[in-house]
Amino acid sequence: MTNGTERPDPDALLRALDDEEGARSTERGHLKLFLGFAAGVGKTYRMLREAILLRENGKDVVAAYIETHGREETEYLMLAVDALPRKKIIYEGIDLEEMDIDAVIARKPAFALVDELAHTNVHGLRHEKRYQDVEEILNAGIDVYSCMNVQHIESLNDTVFQITGVRVRETVPDRIIAMADKIELIDIPVEELTERIKEGKVYIPEKARIAAMEFFRKSNLLALRELALRVTARRVDDDIAAYRERTGIAGVIPAGSRLLVCVSASPSSAQLIRTTQQFAEGLDARWTAVYVETPGMIPKRTDSVQLNGNLALAEGLGGEVMKLSGDRPADEIVRFAKAKNITLIVIGFSRRSALERMVRGSIIDEIVRKSDPIQVLVIPGGSGRPPEIKKQHERSSFPVRRIALALGVTAAATALAFPAQRIFALGLQDIVLIYLMPILVSSLFGGMIAGIAASVIAVLCYNFFFVPPIFTFTIADPHYLLTFGVLSAVGIATSILSDRIRRQKETAKRNEQVLASLYQFSKDLLSAENFSGLSNRITGLIADLFSGTAVLYIPHEGRVSAVSSSPLAVMGEQENSIAQWVFEHSEKAGFGTKTLSSSPWFYAPITLKGTLGVLCIRRPEPLTYEEDRLLASFIHVAGMAIANFYELII
Repeated sequence: MTNGTERPDPDALLRALDDEEGARSTERGHLKLFLGFAAGVGKTYRMLREAILLRENGKDVVAAYIETHGREETEYLMLAVDALPRKKIIYEGIDLEEMDIDAVIARKPAFALVDELAHTNVHGLRHEKRYQDVEEILNAGIDVYSCMNVQHIESLNDTVFQITGVRVRETVPDRIIAMADKIELIDIPVEELTERIKEGKVYIPEKARIAAMEFFRKSNLLALRELALRVTARRVDDDIAAYRERTGIAGVIPAGSRLLVCVSASPSSAQLIRTTQQFAEGLDARWTAVYVETPGMIPKRTDSVQLNGNLALAEGLGGEVMKLSGDRPADEIVRFAKAKNITLIVIGFSRRSALERMVRGSIIDEIVRKSDPIQVLVIPGGSGRPPEIKKQHERSSFPVRRIALALGVTAAATALAFPAQRIFALGLQDIVLIYLMPILVSSLFGGMIAGIAASVIAVLCYNFFFVPPIFTFTIADPHYLLTFGVLSAVGIATSILSDRIRRQKETAKRNEQVLASLYQFSKDLLSAENFSGLSNRITGLIADLFSGTAVLYIPHEGRVSAVSSSPLAVMGEQENSIAQWVFEHSEKAGFGTKTLSSSPWFYAPITLKGTLGVLCIRRPEPLTYEEDRLLASFIHVAGMAIANFYELII
């Protein structure tokens, strides 16, 4: 007895663990990773040695893709393992070879060996990355052995760059590392690896030899080795915690922590996201990536793409993604953080100039001031350019037409003030009130920039035409400086408030349109009397809402076929094959994704307690993050409508 609790029987725990492992689902294969800290440590060699032991024990093992790099020891071991033919591809006149995942799945071995997990496939293949190929092989019920180096882990990308000065372009999402059933660290002393490099036993392409040798400096290798050891140690900690939870052994459970990272359309946000993920992993905490959309801000297309990439990175690293909306980003962030019990806010250092911070205020200062007791961590931004969302908004709100409006209404007010002064014997203080009119008109019809311009022009006209000495900009009486200041301040404040009201109105109108569209979409679909009418309404409404062409695929006896389409939609054998793949795997594919991205069509599965069909959309530009979420809502509604007819159509 210990603390009043009976100690679990070790033999019983082992039996329970063995029973659980024996009962694991065979629907999905298991992944084992051989992790190293650099090329040449022996990952592929170790994987092949283990594969040979599996063969000796009667297991069916094939080499789906092994890269020997001309190393004699590795090539010798390859002789003892069956190797599948590779897919030969001609890309830009160059003969290339890639793993043939269809051949692997058709062969259906017990174990498949896949080297270089972080590899980027040739453009035009089904998946953009090899780890996606591995996921499909695992989904086919095949166990996979694979190799990779620690510098290819996505969340460590910035850390590796700081260590080596080399930005690793091929990365593997952390979810793949977490998905691995086993991770085996392949480790050798740095001195031994350095000696192997000198002896020419580590393959380095001739064109990249100089850069590679910089990468393989002893200090870099020591730091990378430490990273690999830490990753493996964290995995061991996770395994111990999972074992304790599974078996009921008492253990220390740390207090829950929650992190929040502020994301923008800047490339440097990727560094913030990775840093937050590492903190969260170290603290065993959940984390959220938050993007605040200010009403009226219209980002450039390049910024939208960057923002979508940042949000996708956050999701890929296991974070929750939230999009907030409001005039004051700091208030929205702090309000959300306190509502969700956030313990640490991570934000990038502001790129605003001192003048911008003085005029518009500092978001960082506001968050720090208002977030107590939440801790705030400010991290310097990366080398990426600053976001251009605000710049785009300013350019779009500063046309010549609006400036002409400010000039015109101010000139009209000046023309009105001359006769009014004589007829009504107006004093200078009364004429000031006349000049408030062009400021209000410009703000209401021309926006904030036009209103501010009108306030400046009004002050100049008032001084030039009415303040003695007239027809000069000389100010003889210093008391008029106060009048000018008040007129300018009132004009600027009026312009800002008017613009804020206008932007809030636009946001409310946009949200109302979305809700109205979703309501009308639901109403139209649920009122359909037969499946033919329903499918035609789905494709027609989706095509109109997303300004493109839509096609709906529905399965029959395991094969999907197009049952309706909007005008001008042409689907060939290739499109049908992709739709079938999306239906079978229940994953998005096509344009704007990392799977079969060469297709001009975007494919989304319709799921509702199973996959009911596939919706395809073709449009000139990929869906933004907001559009993708909106489409998901429409697809969910379409799925409920299809489910009503599903038993009749299958």
